[in-house]
Amino acid sequence: MRLLLIALPKDREIAGWGHLFDADGKIAHSFPARGKADSQKASAKGNQDRFTRHPFGDTPSGRYAVTRIVAVGDPELAKTTRLGSHWIPLTGSDGDAFNAWRLGRTGLGIHGGRGEDLVVTYGCVRVRDSDMTKLRDLIGGEEVLPIIEDI
Repeated sequence: MRLLLIALPKDREIAGWGHLFDADGKIAHSFPARGKADSQKASAKGNQDRFTRHPFGDTPSGRYAVTRIVAVGDPELAKTTRLGSHWIPLTGSDGDAFNAWRLGRTGLGIHGGRGEDLVVTYGCVRVRDSDMTKLRDLIGGEEVLPIIEDI
């Protein structure tokens, strides 16, 4: 199993970074990552402060359940979706991530979907499409343990 560690600044206006570790604990890939929610969408859904535990808020920190990388669908359609071609679904298992899940926050994940731009999401972690392709190639069908930290 691989470890996927993502560090996001408490000020989510600023991008953070991620590291995928191989089975030997060595960094296999490093990449920028962003966990900021779309302020307009969050406000329209009653979360104007983008609280991490509430729907459409910023990405909650904590440990997530072991998961796998998942193909979104048709590669041609993936170019126009907000998720990109692959994503890593997230279910909180500890920390703020668990509390958000317990309060009904679902649909979180790690995904690309906007080329090389780290634009805001509806509460997921956004990575560049090229980095998601690299993660897909490195993770393959293996399990991954995602951990998101506030820095």
